[in-house]
Amino acid sequence: MSVQSPRPVPLDEYPVHQVPLSMRYVATGDRNAYDRCIFQVFDHEGAALLIAGLGVYPNTGVMDAFATLRTGERLHAVRASDVLGEDRTRLEVGPLRIEVRQPLRTLRLVCEADPADPLGLSFDLTWQAEFPPVWEPHHLGRTGDRLTLEGAASSRPVRPAG
Repeated sequence: MSVQSPRPVPLDEYPVHQVPLSMRYVATGDRNAYDRCIFQVFDHEGAALLIAGLGVYPNTGVMDAFATLRTGERLHAVRASDVLGEDRTRLEVGPLRIEVRQPLRTLRLVCEADPADPLGLSFDLTWQAEFPPVWEPHHLGRTGDRLTLEGAASSRPVRPAG
């Protein structure tokens, strides 16, 4: 992992801080701290299911992403991992990327085709939110007295744009 300079990062320009630190820093030293997003796309006939996601692990300096498409009995998968860059607004690793076109309203999810595999997985999907996001309940998981999971999430039904 490379040594990062103490300069502010692009997210520091926004009023989104949860603790009195640069957005470069996580409010915990727990190496298991992460931020993830997951997309699930399916057709109503059940012929295809796409699950894709991206994870950021700031205390280990890693970003990863995946996409899996099931059509009938066939499974297509793409997995990518890389060093977490300084620009946390750039949600891209390997051939997978998420573009936040309009926060909480319009997202684009892309998997670039592998030139060496013309039959491989690729897609370009854009979503438009049907209504504002809904917060899920705060999640706490304990094993005995030990806190093993703490998290929150938001979700929103969306429809393909266009």
